[in-house]
Order: sequence, then structure tokens, then C-alpha cells
Amino acid sequence: MTIDELYRTVRVVANKEQRGFLKPSEFNLLADRAQMELFTQRYNNLKLHQTASTKSGVMTLMPGAAFGSSQKAFDDLRPFLAYNQPLTFTDGGTDAWTYPTDYIHAIALTLNNVEVELIGEDKLMKRINSTIVPPSPEHPIAIQDRSGFVIFNSGTVPTTGALGIGTTVGTVRLSYLARPTRPQWAFEEINGNPIYNPSNSTDLQFNEQTHNEIAMKILSYLGIHIREADLQTAVNNKEQTGV
Repeated sequence: MTIDELYRTVRVVANKEQRGFLKPSEFNLLADRAQMELFTQRYNNLKLHQTASTKSGVMTLMPGAAFGSSQKAFDDLRPFLAYNQPLTFTDGGTDAWTYPTDYIHAIALTLNNVEVELIGEDKLMKRINSTIVPPSPEHPIAIQDRSGFVIFNSGTVPTTGALGIGTTVGTVRLSYLARPTRPQWAFEEINGNPIYNPSNSTDLQFNEQTHNEIAMKILSYLGIHIREADLQTAVNNKEQTGV
């Protein structure tokens, strides 16, 4: 459904429950909160099953993954998958490859088309000093700090400058989950009433099958708890009667 249909759906139920007029500004705030709650739920589901695989740039289920819940999580999160996006190097500080502005979660990182292994900072020096699996151009590693990704493709930490300086010359690309765009029910005020303006509005990025769930989350923030079947009945009655 469009953002206008979502707003009208929520208003139908809120009016039925005598919760008063839901202002556009309130709806926009709650719609973003609801979609971020849904995003977090789906994202946490993927983390539980650890099913992410991005070989050949395609996100698929790993063998042995629980198909039902994790497959739906993949399907619902597909609109937010950004593949092979180039990163910019920040010279100074920790010399990190900077996060995209809409970055939420890393899926795959590459340096010169070679996959980079993401590790915890607590394992960094052990790997750098390792005689078995040290970082190399064929097997680079990276840690994350608040600025971005610090990549190492050598078993030597530079003695001058910040960690990582001089170790990652080349092209770095990131596949990641991006933050959902904030939904916006835009309007023009005519005779004191907000009138929907589709040209300045922003629809949900989530697929259609999640929109009822988002509507119910918005209603729950208003103290209205409703089943999906009852939500659909209320919408159908509104369409049939026009009231």
C-alpha cells in the first residue's frame, strides 16, 4: 500500500477506537519507528540463523538454515540490500574506509575483489603475528571502529602513523544492509485541513506483505492492539461504506 493508504488505514482504526485525530507529523514519526522495529526483528532473525551468503553478489540461504523464518527475513530485507558499494578512505585518525551514511550491517567486504575477513579487535594482533594465517593480499582482514573498516593485508603493523596506514591501497567495496528511508506522508494545508501531496511523499520500502504488520505496530504505539484479520475487516468496511 502507498503511504497514503497506510495513513488512512491507521486513521480508520484509530477513529473507530475513538483515539482522536492522528496528526501527519505524529504518523510520520510512528511509521518510521514501526518500520525500524520490523527491520530490527528481521535482522535479528538472520543473525540467529547466520544464513547470509553473498558469493557472486547474490544473497542466498546457507545449507542447513531453517528455511521458514529465515527465508521470510531475507525476502523482507531484500529492498535494503546494497551490493558492492565503493567506500572512501579517510586519511588520518584510524585510517578507516568510511561507512556509508545509511549503513546498518556489513554483509561482505572486498579489497581489490578479494574477500576481506571481518574479525574482532581482540583477535587483531594474534592474527597479525600469526605464522599460519597472517593477513596478506590474498587473505586480508579488517576490524571495525566508529569511523569505518580498518583493513590489513600485511603481517606488519606500520611503526609510524595510525593503525592501517599504507596497508590498503586499492579499491574497497561493501555489501551491506542499509537503513530504510524514512516514510513521509506529505501534505498541503487547505482551509485548515491537511491534503495529501503524493509528489513530496515517500512510500515504505518494505514489501507489500509487511504493510499490515507495520500498520499494527503503529496502532500498538497508540495503545490499540488488533489482529491482522480485524485490521483487514476495518479497512474493507471503510472501502464499502465510505465512512
